[in-house]
Amino acid sequence: FGETGTWSVVAGAGGSFSDVNSPTATFTGTEGVNYTLRWTISNGVCPTSSDDVVITVEVNDVEANAGSDQNVCGTQTFLGAVYSTGSTGTWSILSGAGGSVTTPSSNTSKFTGTVGTTYTLQWTENSGSCSDTDIVEITFLGNVTVAAAGADQETCNTSVTMAANAASGFRETGTWSVVSGAGGSFADANSPTSSFTGTKGVSYTLRWTISNGVCQNRTDDVVITLSDDVTANAGSDQNVCGTNTFLGASFSTGSTGTWSILYGAGGTITTPTSNTSAFTGTAGTTYTLQWTENNGSCSDNDTVKITFFDNPTPANAGLDKDICGPTALSANAASGFGETGTWSVVAGAGGSFSDVNSPTATFTGTEGVNYTLRWTISNGVCPTSSDDVVITVEVNDVEANAGSDQNVCGTQTFLGAVY
Repeated sequence: FGETGTWSVVAGAGGSFSDVNSPTATFTGTEGVNYTLRWTISNGVCPTSSDDVVITVEVNDVEANAGSDQNVCGTQTFLGAVYSTGSTGTWSILSGAGGSVTTPSSNTSKFTGTVGTTYTLQWTENSGSCSDTDIVEITFLGNVTVAAAGADQETCNTSVTMAANAASGFRETGTWSVVSGAGGSFADANSPTSSFTGTKGVSYTLRWTISNGVCQNRTDDVVITLSDDVTANAGSDQNVCGTNTFLGASFSTGSTGTWSILYGAGGTITTPTSNTSAFTGTAGTTYTLQWTENNGSCSDNDTVKITFFDNPTPANAGLDKDICGPTALSANAASGFGETGTWSVVAGAGGSFSDVNSPTATFTGTEGVNYTLRWTISNGVCPTSSDDVVITVEVNDVEANAGSDQNVCGTQTFLGAVY
Protein backbone atom coordinates (compact mmCIF):
# COMPACT_ATOMS: atom_id res chain seq x y z
CA PHE A 1 0.00 0.00 0.00
CA GLY A 2 1.31 3.45 -0.93
CA GLU A 3 4.29 2.04 -2.82
CA THR A 4 6.27 3.80 -5.60
CA GLY A 5 8.82 2.31 -7.99
CA THR A 6 11.71 4.37 -9.31
CA TRP A 7 14.43 3.75 -11.90
CA SER A 8 17.94 5.15 -11.45
CA VAL A 9 21.30 4.85 -13.22
CA VAL A 10 23.86 3.28 -10.92
CA ALA A 11 26.67 3.07 -13.48
CA GLY A 12 27.14 4.32 -17.03
CA ALA A 13 26.90 7.80 -18.49
CA GLY A 14 24.29 9.36 -20.74
CA GLY A 15 21.32 7.11 -20.11
CA SER A 16 17.69 8.22 -19.64
CA PHE A 17 14.21 6.77 -19.00
CA SER A 18 10.99 7.61 -20.72
CA ASP A 19 9.24 7.39 -17.31
CA VAL A 20 11.38 6.76 -14.21
CA ASN A 21 8.37 5.45 -12.25
CA SER A 22 7.21 2.94 -14.87
CA PRO A 23 8.47 -0.60 -14.42
CA THR A 24 8.38 -0.94 -18.24
CA ALA A 25 9.89 2.40 -19.10
CA THR A 26 11.99 2.74 -22.23
CA PHE A 27 15.67 3.21 -21.53
CA THR A 28 17.91 4.99 -24.01
CA GLY A 29 21.66 4.85 -23.68
CA THR A 30 24.87 5.44 -25.58
CA GLU A 31 26.29 2.82 -27.96
CA GLY A 32 29.25 0.93 -26.44
CA VAL A 33 28.34 1.69 -22.79
CA ASN A 34 27.45 -0.87 -20.06
CA TYR A 35 24.77 0.49 -17.72
CA THR A 36 23.79 -0.72 -14.27
CA LEU A 37 20.20 0.31 -13.63
CA ARG A 38 18.40 0.08 -10.27
CA TRP A 39 14.68 -0.45 -9.68
CA THR A 40 13.71 0.75 -6.16
CA ILE A 41 10.31 0.20 -4.49
CA SER A 42 9.40 2.27 -1.39
CA ASN A 43 6.31 3.39 0.63
CA GLY A 44 8.02 6.27 2.39
CA VAL A 45 7.93 4.54 5.81
CA CYS A 46 9.36 1.05 5.64
CA PRO A 47 12.86 0.24 4.42
CA THR A 48 13.16 0.35 0.59
CA SER A 49 13.63 -2.67 -1.65
CA SER A 50 15.85 -2.44 -4.77
CA ASP A 51 17.35 -4.60 -7.50
CA ASP A 52 19.92 -3.91 -10.24
CA VAL A 53 20.00 -4.89 -13.93
CA VAL A 54 22.90 -4.56 -16.37
CA ILE A 55 22.05 -3.13 -19.81
CA THR A 56 24.74 -3.32 -22.47
CA VAL A 57 24.13 -0.94 -25.36
CA GLU A 58 26.07 -2.47 -28.22
CA VAL A 59 27.60 -0.50 -31.05
CA ASN A 60 25.15 -0.93 -34.03
CA ASP A 61 27.51 -1.45 -36.95
CA VAL A 62 25.11 -3.71 -38.84
CA GLU A 63 24.24 -2.38 -42.36
CA ALA A 64 22.25 -4.81 -44.47
CA ASN A 65 23.02 -4.98 -48.22
CA ALA A 66 20.67 -7.17 -50.27
CA GLY A 67 22.71 -6.73 -53.44
CA SER A 68 21.77 -5.25 -56.79
CA ASP A 69 18.40 -5.59 -58.50
CA GLN A 70 18.36 -8.29 -61.15
CA ASN A 71 16.64 -8.81 -64.50
CA VAL A 72 16.95 -12.50 -65.20
CA CYS A 73 16.37 -14.45 -68.44
CA GLY A 74 14.67 -17.60 -67.18
CA THR A 75 13.25 -18.63 -63.79
CA GLN A 76 16.31 -19.04 -61.57
CA THR A 77 19.10 -16.88 -60.20
CA PHE A 78 21.41 -16.58 -57.22
CA LEU A 79 20.93 -13.82 -54.68
CA GLY A 80 23.83 -11.60 -53.71
CA ALA A 81 23.50 -10.10 -50.24
CA VAL A 82 26.68 -8.86 -48.51
CA TYR A 83 27.15 -9.11 -44.73
CA SER A 84 29.84 -8.74 -42.08
CA THR A 85 31.82 -11.49 -40.42
CA GLY A 86 29.96 -12.68 -37.35
CA SER A 87 26.57 -11.60 -38.61
CA THR A 88 23.75 -13.81 -39.76
CA GLY A 89 20.91 -13.10 -42.16
CA THR A 90 17.61 -14.31 -43.49
CA TRP A 91 15.74 -13.85 -46.79
CA SER A 92 12.00 -13.23 -46.95
CA ILE A 93 9.70 -12.53 -49.92
CA LEU A 94 7.76 -9.29 -49.50
CA SER A 95 5.88 -9.35 -52.86
CA GLY A 96 5.52 -11.58 -55.90
CA ALA A 97 3.70 -14.90 -56.18
CA GLY A 98 5.30 -18.27 -56.78
CA GLY A 99 8.83 -17.49 -55.64
CA SER A 100 11.03 -19.80 -53.59
CA VAL A 101 14.29 -19.09 -51.70
CA THR A 102 16.18 -22.39 -51.57
CA THR A 103 18.27 -21.56 -48.45
CA PRO A 104 16.78 -18.52 -46.69
CA SER A 105 19.78 -18.16 -44.35
CA SER A 106 22.31 -18.08 -47.23
CA ASN A 107 23.17 -14.64 -48.58
CA THR A 108 23.78 -16.26 -52.02
CA SER A 109 20.86 -18.65 -52.00
CA LYS A 110 19.29 -19.84 -55.24
CA PHE A 111 16.00 -18.10 -55.95
CA THR A 112 13.32 -19.52 -58.27
CA GLY A 113 10.36 -17.58 -59.62
CA THR A 114 7.84 -17.26 -62.44
CA VAL A 115 8.48 -15.64 -65.83
CA GLY A 116 6.77 -12.29 -66.08
CA THR A 117 6.92 -11.60 -62.32
CA THR A 118 8.88 -9.02 -60.35
CA TYR A 119 9.73 -10.10 -56.77
CA THR A 120 10.69 -7.87 -53.84
CA LEU A 121 12.94 -9.78 -51.41
CA GLN A 122 14.16 -8.55 -48.02
CA TRP A 123 17.53 -9.45 -46.48
CA THR A 124 17.57 -9.08 -42.68
CA GLU A 125 21.06 -9.08 -41.10
CA ASN A 126 21.63 -9.71 -37.39
CA SER A 127 24.72 -9.14 -35.22
CA GLY A 128 23.95 -9.93 -31.59
CA SER A 129 21.03 -7.78 -30.70
CA CYS A 130 21.52 -5.42 -33.66
CA SER A 131 19.85 -5.88 -37.03
CA ASP A 132 19.19 -4.09 -40.31
CA THR A 133 17.21 -4.78 -43.49
CA ASP A 134 17.57 -4.08 -47.21
CA ILE A 135 15.44 -5.04 -50.20
CA VAL A 136 16.20 -6.14 -53.76
CA GLU A 137 13.98 -6.59 -56.84
CA ILE A 138 14.31 -9.71 -58.99
CA THR A 139 12.46 -9.75 -62.33
CA PHE A 140 12.21 -12.95 -64.37
CA LEU A 141 11.88 -12.53 -68.15
CA GLY A 142 11.18 -15.28 -70.67
CA ASN A 143 12.70 -16.00 -74.07
CA VAL A 144 11.92 -13.28 -76.59
CA THR A 145 9.09 -13.71 -79.10
CA VAL A 146 10.38 -14.96 -82.48
CA ALA A 147 10.52 -11.95 -84.83
CA ALA A 148 8.69 -12.02 -88.18
CA ALA A 149 9.27 -8.93 -90.33
CA GLY A 150 6.57 -9.83 -92.89
CA ALA A 151 6.73 -10.62 -96.61
CA ASP A 152 8.99 -8.78 -99.06
CA GLN A 153 7.22 -5.92 -100.81
CA GLU A 154 7.67 -4.13 -104.13
CA THR A 155 5.75 -0.92 -104.77
CA CYS A 156 5.61 2.00 -107.18
CA ASN A 157 4.99 4.36 -104.25
CA THR A 158 7.56 6.02 -101.99
CA SER A 159 6.11 4.50 -98.81
CA VAL A 160 4.75 1.15 -97.61
CA THR A 161 3.06 -0.17 -94.48
CA MET A 162 5.14 -2.73 -92.63
CA ALA A 163 3.60 -6.00 -91.44
CA ALA A 164 5.74 -7.42 -88.63
CA ASN A 165 4.46 -9.38 -85.62
CA ALA A 166 3.90 -7.65 -82.29
CA ALA A 167 6.42 -7.74 -79.44
CA SER A 168 3.89 -9.43 -77.13
CA GLY A 169 6.04 -10.89 -74.36
CA PHE A 170 6.75 -9.50 -70.89
CA ARG A 171 8.67 -6.21 -71.14
CA GLU A 172 9.35 -6.77 -74.85
CA THR A 173 10.00 -4.00 -77.34
CA GLY A 174 10.11 -4.20 -81.13
CA THR A 175 12.36 -1.89 -83.13
CA TRP A 176 12.79 -1.32 -86.88
CA SER A 177 16.20 -0.51 -88.35
CA VAL A 178 17.58 -0.01 -91.87
CA VAL A 179 20.19 -2.66 -92.71
CA SER A 180 20.88 -1.47 -96.27
CA GLY A 181 19.57 1.25 -98.56
CA ALA A 182 20.00 5.02 -98.21
CA GLY A 183 17.43 7.65 -97.29
CA GLY A 184 14.72 5.56 -95.60
CA SER A 185 12.83 6.38 -92.40
CA PHE A 186 10.03 4.98 -90.21
CA ALA A 187 7.03 6.90 -88.92
CA ASP A 188 7.29 4.93 -85.65
CA ALA A 189 10.35 2.69 -85.31
CA ASN A 190 8.69 0.69 -82.49
CA SER A 191 5.42 -0.08 -84.32
CA PRO A 192 5.23 -3.43 -86.16
CA THR A 193 2.90 -1.78 -88.71
CA SER A 194 4.79 1.49 -89.06
CA SER A 195 4.85 3.19 -92.44
CA PHE A 196 8.26 3.27 -94.12
CA THR A 197 9.26 6.01 -96.57
CA GLY A 198 12.22 5.77 -98.89
CA THR A 199 13.65 6.82 -102.26
CA LYS A 200 12.35 5.55 -105.60
CA GLY A 201 14.75 3.19 -107.32
CA VAL A 202 16.21 1.90 -104.03
CA SER A 203 15.83 -1.60 -102.58
CA TYR A 204 15.93 -1.59 -98.77
CA THR A 205 16.69 -4.39 -96.32
CA LEU A 206 14.83 -3.62 -93.08
CA ARG A 207 15.23 -5.46 -89.77
CA TRP A 208 12.58 -6.06 -87.10
CA THR A 209 14.23 -6.75 -83.71
CA ILE A 210 12.30 -7.93 -80.63
CA SER A 211 14.07 -7.64 -77.29
CA ASN A 212 13.34 -7.49 -73.56
CA GLY A 213 16.72 -6.07 -72.59
CA VAL A 214 17.91 -9.32 -70.98
CA CYS A 215 17.31 -12.41 -73.10
CA GLN A 216 18.78 -12.91 -76.57
CA ASN A 217 17.25 -10.63 -79.20
CA ARG A 218 15.22 -12.11 -82.07
CA THR A 219 15.50 -10.51 -85.53
CA ASP A 220 14.06 -10.95 -89.01
CA ASP A 221 14.75 -9.04 -92.24
CA VAL A 222 12.42 -7.97 -95.05
CA VAL A 223 13.27 -6.49 -98.47
CA ILE A 224 11.28 -3.42 -99.57
CA THR A 225 11.79 -2.33 -103.19
CA LEU A 226 10.57 1.13 -104.25
CA SER A 227 10.48 0.84 -108.03
CA ASP A 228 11.32 3.72 -110.36
CA ASP A 229 8.53 5.34 -112.37
CA VAL A 230 8.02 4.02 -115.92
CA THR A 231 7.31 6.07 -119.05
CA ALA A 232 6.04 3.90 -121.90
CA ASN A 233 6.88 4.84 -125.51
CA ALA A 234 5.05 2.84 -128.19
CA GLY A 235 6.94 4.50 -131.03
CA SER A 236 5.70 6.60 -133.96
CA ASP A 237 2.48 6.06 -135.91
CA GLN A 238 2.98 4.16 -139.17
CA ASN A 239 1.36 4.22 -142.61
CA VAL A 240 2.36 0.95 -144.29
CA CYS A 241 2.09 -0.18 -147.90
CA GLY A 242 1.13 -3.80 -147.56
CA THR A 243 0.04 -5.89 -144.57
CA ASN A 244 3.25 -6.35 -142.57
CA THR A 245 5.45 -4.10 -140.46
CA PHE A 246 7.65 -4.10 -137.37
CA LEU A 247 6.63 -2.24 -134.22
CA GLY A 248 9.04 0.17 -132.54
CA ALA A 249 8.44 0.63 -128.81
CA SER A 250 11.35 1.67 -126.60
CA PHE A 251 11.76 0.77 -122.94
CA SER A 252 14.25 1.04 -120.09
CA THR A 253 16.76 -1.58 -118.99
CA GLY A 254 15.17 -3.92 -116.48
CA SER A 255 11.65 -3.29 -117.74
CA THR A 256 9.36 -5.64 -119.62
CA GLY A 257 6.47 -4.88 -121.92
CA THR A 258 3.46 -6.33 -123.70
CA TRP A 259 1.57 -5.36 -126.87
CA SER A 260 -2.23 -5.49 -127.12
CA ILE A 261 -4.64 -4.50 -129.92
CA LEU A 262 -7.20 -1.94 -128.78
CA TYR A 263 -8.92 -1.28 -132.13
CA GLY A 264 -8.86 -2.89 -135.56
CA ALA A 265 -9.96 -6.34 -136.74
CA GLY A 266 -7.75 -9.08 -138.12
CA GLY A 267 -4.42 -7.96 -136.72
CA THR A 268 -1.76 -10.35 -135.34
CA ILE A 269 1.21 -9.50 -133.10
CA THR A 270 3.83 -12.18 -133.66
CA THR A 271 5.63 -11.77 -130.30
CA PRO A 272 3.54 -9.66 -127.88
CA THR A 273 6.44 -9.32 -125.38
CA SER A 274 8.89 -7.98 -127.98
CA ASN A 275 9.05 -4.20 -128.36
CA THR A 276 9.97 -4.68 -132.06
CA SER A 277 7.58 -7.55 -132.84
CA ALA A 278 6.32 -8.14 -136.36
CA PHE A 279 2.70 -7.03 -136.85
CA THR A 280 0.36 -8.26 -139.58
CA GLY A 281 -2.97 -6.68 -140.47
CA THR A 282 -5.51 -6.14 -143.21
CA ALA A 283 -5.11 -3.59 -145.98
CA GLY A 284 -7.53 -0.73 -145.55
CA THR A 285 -7.56 -0.99 -141.74
CA THR A 286 -6.20 1.37 -139.08
CA TYR A 287 -5.12 -0.38 -135.87
CA THR A 288 -4.59 1.16 -132.43
CA LEU A 289 -2.01 -0.85 -130.45
CA GLN A 290 -1.07 -0.36 -126.80
CA TRP A 291 2.42 -0.96 -125.36
CA THR A 292 2.33 -1.56 -121.58
CA GLU A 293 5.71 -1.33 -119.84
CA ASN A 294 6.43 -2.74 -116.35
CA ASN A 295 9.47 -2.62 -114.08
CA GLY A 296 8.19 -4.59 -111.12
CA SER A 297 5.35 -2.70 -109.47
CA CYS A 298 5.38 0.38 -111.71
CA SER A 299 3.72 0.40 -115.13
CA ASP A 300 2.72 2.81 -117.88
CA ASN A 301 1.21 2.50 -121.34
CA ASP A 302 1.30 4.30 -124.67
CA THR A 303 -0.56 3.80 -127.95
CA VAL A 304 0.45 3.84 -131.59
CA LYS A 305 -1.63 3.80 -134.81
CA ILE A 306 -0.71 1.44 -137.67
CA THR A 307 -2.55 1.93 -141.01
CA PHE A 308 -2.16 -0.65 -143.80
CA PHE A 309 -2.59 0.54 -147.43
CA ASP A 310 -2.89 -1.57 -150.59
CA ASN A 311 -1.37 -0.68 -153.97
CA PRO A 312 -3.49 2.03 -155.62
CA THR A 313 -6.15 1.24 -158.23
CA PRO A 314 -4.50 1.08 -161.70
CA ALA A 315 -5.06 4.47 -163.35
CA ASN A 316 -7.01 4.72 -166.66
CA ALA A 317 -7.11 8.22 -168.14
CA GLY A 318 -9.61 7.33 -170.88
CA LEU A 319 -9.39 7.50 -174.72
CA ASP A 320 -7.49 10.12 -176.70
CA LYS A 321 -9.79 12.84 -178.04
CA ASP A 322 -9.93 15.56 -180.64
CA ILE A 323 -12.00 18.32 -179.19
CA CYS A 324 -13.33 21.67 -180.29
CA GLY A 325 -13.73 23.56 -177.02
CA PRO A 326 -13.98 22.43 -173.37
CA THR A 327 -14.61 18.72 -172.88
CA ALA A 328 -15.35 16.28 -170.04
CA LEU A 329 -12.60 13.80 -169.31
CA SER A 330 -13.37 10.12 -168.58
CA ALA A 331 -10.76 8.60 -166.21
CA ASN A 332 -11.58 5.83 -163.72
CA ALA A 333 -12.34 6.68 -160.08
CA ALA A 334 -9.74 6.46 -157.23
CA SER A 335 -11.83 3.91 -155.32
CA GLY A 336 -9.33 2.25 -152.97
CA PHE A 337 -8.68 2.94 -149.25
CA GLY A 338 -7.18 6.39 -148.79
CA GLU A 339 -6.80 6.95 -152.53
CA THR A 340 -6.82 10.27 -154.37
CA GLY A 341 -6.86 10.88 -158.13
CA THR A 342 -5.13 13.96 -159.61
CA TRP A 343 -4.98 15.42 -163.15
CA SER A 344 -1.82 17.10 -164.38
CA VAL A 345 -0.68 18.53 -167.72
CA VAL A 346 2.36 16.61 -168.99
CA ALA A 347 2.64 18.46 -172.34
CA GLY A 348 0.89 21.44 -173.85
CA ALA A 349 0.56 25.02 -172.65
CA GLY A 350 -2.45 26.89 -171.32
CA GLY A 351 -4.73 24.05 -170.25
CA SER A 352 -6.83 23.92 -167.06
CA PHE A 353 -9.17 21.53 -165.18
CA SER A 354 -12.46 22.35 -163.55
CA ASP A 355 -11.46 20.00 -160.65
CA VAL A 356 -8.02 18.40 -160.74
CA ASN A 357 -9.22 15.56 -158.44
CA SER A 358 -12.35 14.60 -160.43
CA PRO A 359 -11.97 11.76 -162.95
CA THR A 360 -14.63 13.46 -165.10
CA ALA A 361 -13.31 17.00 -164.76
CA THR A 362 -13.84 19.44 -167.66
CA PHE A 363 -10.62 20.30 -169.47
CA THR A 364 -10.23 23.59 -171.31
CA GLY A 365 -7.29 24.10 -173.64
CA THR A 366 -5.99 26.41 -176.35
CA GLU A 367 -7.06 25.94 -179.98
CA GLY A 368 -4.49 24.21 -182.11
CA VAL A 369 -2.60 22.68 -179.17
CA ASN A 370 -2.08 18.96 -178.53
CA TYR A 371 -2.17 18.15 -174.78
CA THR A 372 -0.88 15.12 -172.93
CA LEU A 373 -2.82 14.85 -169.69
CA ARG A 374 -1.92 12.48 -166.84
CA TRP A 375 -4.36 10.88 -164.38
CA THR A 376 -2.46 9.76 -161.22
CA ILE A 377 -3.98 7.65 -158.43
CA SER A 378 -2.13 7.54 -155.08
CA ASN A 379 -2.75 6.76 -151.39
CA GLY A 380 0.28 8.66 -150.06
CA VAL A 381 2.11 5.48 -149.05
CA CYS A 382 2.31 2.93 -151.86
CA PRO A 383 3.82 3.66 -155.31
CA THR A 384 1.49 5.76 -157.45
CA SER A 385 -0.33 4.52 -160.61
CA SER A 386 -0.72 6.87 -163.59
CA ASP A 387 -2.03 6.87 -167.18
CA ASP A 388 -1.85 9.51 -169.97
CA VAL A 389 -4.40 10.66 -172.52
CA VAL A 390 -3.84 12.90 -175.58
CA ILE A 391 -6.34 15.70 -176.06
CA THR A 392 -6.15 17.66 -179.33
CA VAL A 393 -7.87 21.01 -179.28
CA GLU A 394 -8.71 21.80 -182.93
CA VAL A 395 -8.85 25.29 -184.48
CA ASN A 396 -12.55 26.19 -184.75
CA ASP A 397 -12.85 27.81 -188.32
CA VAL A 398 -16.38 26.62 -189.04
CA GLU A 399 -19.02 29.36 -189.78
CA ALA A 400 -22.50 27.97 -190.28
CA ASN A 401 -24.99 29.63 -192.80
CA ALA A 402 -28.55 28.25 -192.75
CA GLY A 403 -29.70 30.28 -195.71
CA SER A 404 -32.46 32.85 -195.94
CA ASP A 405 -35.77 32.81 -194.18
CA GLN A 406 -38.67 31.48 -196.38
CA ASN A 407 -42.42 32.04 -196.70
CA VAL A 408 -43.80 28.94 -198.50
CA CYS A 409 -47.20 28.39 -200.22
CA GLY A 410 -47.94 24.78 -199.59
CA THR A 411 -46.44 22.12 -197.42
CA GLN A 412 -42.97 21.56 -198.93
CA THR A 413 -39.80 23.51 -199.71
CA PHE A 414 -36.00 23.04 -199.98
CA LEU A 415 -33.61 24.36 -197.31
CA GLY A 416 -30.58 26.38 -198.41
CA ALA A 417 -27.77 26.11 -195.90
CA VAL A 418 -24.28 26.97 -197.12
CA TYR A 419 -21.14 25.17 -195.72
